[in-house]
Amino acid sequence: MAEFLTGSKLHSAVEEVAKSNRLRCAVAFWGNGAEGLLGDFSSRDIKIVCNLNHVGTNPRVIKNFPRACVRRNDALHAKVYIGDRYTVVTSANASADGLGFDGIDAGCWIEAGIKFRTSRQVREWFNLLWNSSGRVSDADIESAVAAWLARPRPPRRPLRIVSSRPSGGRWTRQACFEHFGADCKNPRWSWSARSADGSTVVITMWEDEITEDGTTVVYQSRRRPRMRKRPGETERLENLIWARNHCGGLFRVVRMTAQDVRANPRSIASCYPDDGLVMRITELNEARGTFRAESVGA
Repeated sequence: MAEFLTGSKLHSAVEEVAKSNRLRCAVAFWGNGAEGLLGDFSSRDIKIVCNLNHVGTNPRVIKNFPRACVRRNDALHAKVYIGDRYTVVTSANASADGLGFDGIDAGCWIEAGIKFRTSRQVREWFNLLWNSSGRVSDADIESAVAAWLARPRPPRRPLRIVSSRPSGGRWTRQACFEHFGADCKNPRWSWSARSADGSTVVITMWEDEITEDGTTVVYQSRRRPRMRKRPGETERLENLIWARNHCGGLFRVVRMTAQDVRANPRSIASCYPDDGLVMRITELNEARGTFRAESVGA
């Protein structure tokens, strides 16, 4: 019997299927985070058909897969994950934007799918697709990378300081955390939060510490000298470590503007949850409590 899935249940179902020893993926578009979804290819029977030349696929992700496990089909638009026991057919691409790897839904897409017992009909369909699809060469990858880097980019949306909630009231840190389904320890001093199931971590970031490197948003926290460590710092470090160890380094963002950027400690002038931004930790100094993160997307 088929089961309708969306949100975190959809992510969990695909993640479960992706652990199969005999895995078949007829998934058109692949982006950041897909490597972590599939895991190690060794001692497993994995076959993937992708749409390599479409701009929806980041060919640098496909480049990391064993060539013998991947074929290309420029007509493919399906997203079908076929495992030992179950199959998931979904609208979600294999990317952080599509599936929200590690429990985070990047880009605010609403995805849905169905899960059902893997059948002979499904396996036969995939085998026909595999046999009719082309092999992927190094030259194919190089050509696709060049085309992908030259693809048209949508204009970046200007920074919006959203100080009001849809209800008309002002955002508070606690309301921002709750917006992402996360709970903080203390509404007064918490700088971060985590959902009850541990799938989502939310971190506050100061606007003046956010920069852009091309199309990538970069955040480097700064260490401000204090007589003693504040509880919010301790909680934030705990949540950053949790995100690194359990969420693939991904976290959601609450943007904060300081009343005075030179003050220590700072006071918040305004804050809001940025629904369009997901960050991945690239560096974490546990001794100093500082970190660096970059935005992710398909």
